[in-house]
Amino acid sequence: MFPGDIAVVDRSRTAVDGSIVLALIDGEFTIKRYRKKGARVWLQAENPAFANIELNEDSGFEVWA
Repeated sequence: MFPGDIAVVDRSRTAVDGSIVLALIDGEFTIKRYRKKGARVWLQAENPAFANIELNEDSGFEVWA
């Protein structure tokens, strides 16, 4: 996304592996690619300047597709 872009989010959809999502993590929003392999779930950064975010039971997060 670039400055001025608009994201449209449908909270009724379920995120699946590879989809781009809006995530609320510890009170902050981020747009990342949702990844799931077995029990492992993470948010993949498309920009190499940013790290991926691993999610687990202790993470306070919501994911919207």
